[in-house]
Amino acid sequence: MLTVAADNSLLQSILDGYQSDPFCSKLKNASVSIEGIHWDNGLLYIGDRLVIPRTGSLREDLFRLTHDNLGHFGFEKSYASLRDSYYWPNMRRDLMETYIPACADCQRNKGRTSKTPGPLHPLPIPEHRGDSIAIDFIGPLPLDDGFDCIVTVTDRLGADICIAPTHSDITAKRFAAQFFDLWYCENGLPLDIISDRDKLFVSAFWKALHKLTGVKLKLSSAYHPETDGSSECSNKTVVQALHYHVE
Repeated sequence: MLTVAADNSLLQSILDGYQSDPFCSKLKNASVSIEGIHWDNGLLYIGDRLVIPRTGSLREDLFRLTHDNLGHFGFEKSYASLRDSYYWPNMRRDLMETYIPACADCQRNKGRTSKTPGPLHPLPIPEHRGDSIAIDFIGPLPLDDGFDCIVTVTDRLGADICIAPTHSDITAKRFAAQFFDLWYCENGLPLDIISDRDKLFVSAFWKALHKLTGVKLKLSSAYHPETDGSSECSNKTVVQALHYHVE
């Protein structure tokens, strides 16, 4: 005959833990006024879930049974086998952030499911002000005095910012003239320009201009705005200031 019975030592540990765990003590006092909290054979339940006190290694033993013995599954499967039967405060967080990340067998035997990130190549720090600038656009914006876009030019070393209204459909030739008036006349020619892959900066005109002047054009990677962090910070400041001004 096959019989299934609870471990008497485990039950006794739970009963003893009810006496020392502050959370269980509060539940005992609240069991009369809060619906769903009840006792059954000396054990405390919330709904159908057995309350496990913080005592000894009870909670870790349950984690070991549901994660290690089931096959070292991920958090979702491990938590699914626990949540309908047991309860204690922050049980989900303890399993997801503490127990599973610290499992030595998982770290040793599980392979990566994504590609290893490539090496990072941070931009070199400029030696002088104006040597390296970042250009970016904010827009399209609501039309104002014929303009629907803002261009920001940021000095990467000194964080000097130059802001000007422009058009979202401006041509490369017209923007080159605007850049000449906006930045070059005041600060001279930079050694390199950091920008995203806007159509203006990959046009044949800009390539020819950079070739003639000796300015290097460095394009940020697609969907990686952190490459051009200085101009992104400038954009955030400008947008924030405009929000308050409009309000």
